[in-house]
Amino acid sequence: MKYFDEMRTKYGFCDGGTVPPNVEACRTVYVEALNQVAAKLGSELRAYAMHNPFLILFRGKDAQTDHEELEPDEPMNEAITCCGGLDLDDLVEVRVTVDPAYQEKITQMMKEAVND
Repeated sequence: MKYFDEMRTKYGFCDGGTVPPNVEACRTVYVEALNQVAAKLGSELRAYAMHNPFLILFRGKDAQTDHEELEPDEPMNEAITCCGGLDLDDLVEVRVTVDPAYQEKITQMMKEAVND
């Protein structure tokens, strides 16, 4: 979980200035893994994702609202340690593509730049 520590603070990733492209996908994987392990270990907490694109917080497993933020209990800390030893980041793939019309768009940009 190479991004986990950055995901535990709202100031992570240089206060949002250096967010890698796969962060939201990694967070999805981390939250699922943490919750599966935490449940198995008897934690009273669950990890959840806030509206912030990379923040991970913890709340009671039966909480009905996202407004609860708790510190990890001992079983959740064990889940964090366990998941930290897994290759969860390998479950996320980032694909980079080039716009199929890139040549035409570059030509248009050059025409506009030269005519200005």
